[in-house]
Amino acid sequence: MQLTLLSSKEDATREEIRKAKKENPRKVQVVCLKNRNGKSNFSVDFEFNPCFNHFTELPKEQQSDLS
Repeated sequence: MQLTLLSSKEDATREEIRKAKKENPRKVQVVCLKNRNGKSNFSVDFEFNPCFNHFTELPKEQQSDLS
């Protein structure tokens, strides 16, 4: 799991990362690299609300192009 900023921008500065961590809800991405019984090498974008430790999957229209 990583911030979406890190997958979309390879040279993100520390200040950009700090700003992304302070967002509420945060945009995070789960990347599946290996899957024994299914599709592998895909990613899913979520919004993470740290106050409630709650993840919400973003609709397909808002997913990043990495999957």
